[in-house]
Amino acid sequence: MDAKEIVLEKMKKEGTPLNAGKIVELTNLDRKVVDKAMAEL
Repeated sequence: MDAKEIVLEKMKKEGTPLNAGKIVELTNLDRKVVDKAMAEL
């Protein structure tokens, strides 16, 4: 699973708006990876 899929699944699971910082906390992905994935989404 790539970073975009991980970020998207986490956002769907939480059901509330998430900022990049919260996604980093929940997924343990690097902040740059999360920022890039969110930009692509």
